[in-house]
Amino acid sequence: MKLDVVATESRQYVLGDTITMQLMKREKGVLVALPKFKWMNVDHPIHLGDEQHSQYSKLLLASKEQVLHRVVLEEKIALEQQLAEEKHTSESCFIEAAIQEVKVQEEALRRGSSLEPEPEGLLEAFEESEAADDNPGKGTICTDSNQEEPITKPGFTQLSSSPCYYFYQAEDGQHMFLHPVNVSCLVREYGSLEQSPEKISAKLVEIAGYSMSEDVRQRHRYLSHLPLTCEFSICELALQPPVVSKETLEMFSDDTEKRKRQRQKKAQEERSREHRTEMEKNKRQGRYPEVHIPLENLQQFPAFNSYTCSPDSDLGPTST
Repeated sequence: MKLDVVATESRQYVLGDTITMQLMKREKGVLVALPKFKWMNVDHPIHLGDEQHSQYSKLLLASKEQVLHRVVLEEKIALEQQLAEEKHTSESCFIEAAIQEVKVQEEALRRGSSLEPEPEGLLEAFEESEAADDNPGKGTICTDSNQEEPITKPGFTQLSSSPCYYFYQAEDGQHMFLHPVNVSCLVREYGSLEQSPEKISAKLVEIAGYSMSEDVRQRHRYLSHLPLTCEFSICELALQPPVVSKETLEMFSDDTEKRKRQRQKKAQEERSREHRTEMEKNKRQGRYPEVHIPLENLQQFPAFNSYTCSPDSDLGPTST
């Protein structure tokens, strides 16, 4: 069955912006991650119309009445309006065919024919997610109870395994997640992500984009609920007191400074590469840098004044 697509606008974050991230919680084997303060036991997909939780789920379950009134009838009205506007155009036959298809779907729903997804399909999806969570994989940066780097800092005691994952995600639901360096700072400060603040705000200093694949899913198990090919970002924030203490920042200063130098080096290389590309482009188009001649330089271009000129008498008498 064909469903309409509704586009939603979201803020485009850039470096230097202040972003608010909230602590998320997801049980192993569950496809839905919810804010910790809104968390509930999700045994089945979230239903359409659940405004409080629907933005955090990629899979929504709709009843026949919801499909009829919120999808089929709305599409029928839109097609009829479009037909009235384009009745005498060559596209009208395609619009009429689409209206007939929608009417067939409407009749099937009113007769009570089953258009809902089969439970077996949903169960398979949950089982696949659980299998991905149970497979440890190599190079994992997230433990069962929290998202962290495999490096243990002094003063940090690793907690026992838990059936839940905790991680930070952008407050507006975008697939922007906290960098492991920041996670390590929070774990050092609060003992675990489970005990960390529900929301944190800080400036963005780095945004790295990725695409979900099987390999990435194995290495980042806390993100295994994201569908394959889903675009997401790992964001490094400039955490400051009172979110983390000065002592914690000092403990991770070497890591943060090293990453800062790497960013500066990368930015310089990018500028140099752009400059070379622009020069090559101009050369192919026959455009070369302008020549700047310093005409105001009196040493290279001496002034012609009365002190350097010969007197008129040296030229001989003037003719009359």
